[in-house]
Amino acid sequence: PKTLKLGKDVVVIGGGNTAMDAARAAKRIEGVENVRLVYRRTKRYMPANEEELALALEDGVEFMELLAPVGVKDGVLTCKVMELGAPDASGRRSPADTGKTVGILASAVITAVGELVDSALFKANGLELDKRGKAVVSESMESSVKNLYVVGDARRGPATVVEAIADATA
Repeated sequence: PKTLKLGKDVVVIGGGNTAMDAARAAKRIEGVENVRLVYRRTKRYMPANEEELALALEDGVEFMELLAPVGVKDGVLTCKVMELGAPDASGRRSPADTGKTVGILASAVITAVGELVDSALFKANGLELDKRGKAVVSESMESSVKNLYVVGDARRGPATVVEAIADATA
C-alpha cells in the first residue's frame, strides 16, 4: 500500500460487496481524497449487503447512482446517465439510457463488477440450463450430467465463499 499511487480521485465501478471493499480500501491509500462508487442502478438495487453499504457510507465513499461507464480518457470517466425502467428477471428495475452523459474526475478507476459464468461451457458438456443460463441441479447439486456437480458462483451467480461452501456440503 505504501507504494500504491492512485491519485486523489478514485472511481470504483460496481455495486456488490467487492466494490464496497475496494472503495473502502481505496479511502485508506495515502493521497486519495475522493472515492466515488459508480453504479448503473440506485443504492436500493445494489447487490451488496446492507452492512457493506453502511460501512462504505460511514467511511465517506460517495455513491453516484444511475451511471453506466463508457470510457476513460485524460483523467475523466465518461458515463451514460441512466433512469430506472421496467423490472428485469431478478425483479430489479433495469437501467435505461437517457441519452445524456457526464464526466467524473478519475485519477484511477477500479472495476469491481460481477462476472458471469460461461454457459457455453455448460452447453458444450451437455448440462441442462435454466432460462438464465445457469446449470439445473438437484438438491445434492448434481447437474443433468451424472456425477457432475455445480456449486458456488457457477450455480447461483455472484455469491459469498460461505454460500459456495454450503453448496459443496449439500
